[in-house]
Amino acid sequence: RGRVAGLYGADGSLLSSPNDTDQLFSLSLTAVDDFNRKLTVSPDGAKKFTVRPVEGGVRFIYEGYAEGVNKVICQVLARKGDDAVRWRIAVDVAKGWALVDTSFPRMILTGAIGGKSEDDAIVTGDCKSGIFKNPMAKPKSAWPMILWQPGSMAAQFGFYYDGDRGFYSGFEDAKGDAIRLMYTNWKDSGLFC
Repeated sequence: RGRVAGLYGADGSLLSSPNDTDQLFSLSLTAVDDFNRKLTVSPDGAKKFTVRPVEGGVRFIYEGYAEGVNKVICQVLARKGDDAVRWRIAVDVAKGWALVDTSFPRMILTGAIGGKSEDDAIVTGDCKSGIFKNPMAKPKSAWPMILWQPGSMAAQFGFYYDGDRGFYSGFEDAKGDAIRLMYTNWKDSGLFC
């Protein structure tokens, strides 16, 4: 119903966790007339779920939420000749609610790209260096790694890779919305992104 079950590099190597998955999205909403009334929406709350093929990908449609959201549409495209997998989300917010935060796509990456973590690194557009070598060896106090724009994120991207393969996430946002890029240790065996 909306989880990234497997993510593979061009060479066929597994980039996602072989054991864990997470909800594809998580939405935080607040009631317009009562800011103390908050709501979290995820794929599991939809009463109706539809999958539709689109050119080069698939579209997931979630409807029938009890409150807060009328419809959520997620789309993933992996077009021939395009090295990037492109993710999109659209949210139709119900009257009386305000969308405060969107976490999408949510995925758990392998804790050791290519089988060992010592040569792995996270490289981000952080204005204070943004290079974190062997991230899985970092102490719990170093997690989560969060970058904000506006804020410490000077460029809208993040890499998690070893010398041969990896995972790139970037944002294409012409409107200038607030953006958060977060990595955190997942059960000492994976990296939540």
